[in-house]
Amino acid sequence: MVVGSSSSTSANSFSSVVLGLSSSVTGSSQGCAAIGYQATATGFGNTAFNQGNASGNFTHAEGSGTASSSYSHAEGQSTVANGANAHAEGMYTEAGNMQHAEGFYNLVESLPIIHMVGNGSSGARSNAYTLD
Repeated sequence: MVVGSSSSTSANSFSSVVLGLSSSVTGSSQGCAAIGYQATATGFGNTAFNQGNASGNFTHAEGSGTASSSYSHAEGQSTVANGANAHAEGMYTEAGNMQHAEGFYNLVESLPIIHMVGNGSSGARSNAYTLD
């Protein structure tokens, strides 16, 4: 189902919904939803809201976040959850496999770090707190 100006769903999509302006469900997607302005969902069971980009399986992106691996979640401004079971929230945060990042401009750490709170800037990423 498509409702909205300049919105689309691909011919191969199944049981997907697109609502809003310039939003889309692409590829051979199933059970996806792209809602709001310039949201994109691809894959299986993904949801994207307002400039969010959700791909993989069972991901969720809102704001201008990108969730690109299975079971990942990105919310906020330019956040990236690029690993399985990752969660990034805030502003310009990034989380990898099995990690949670919040705050702003976190320094990207590798496992065993599982939780990061960023307190950096566009010129110097840093973390106020990490947990392994």
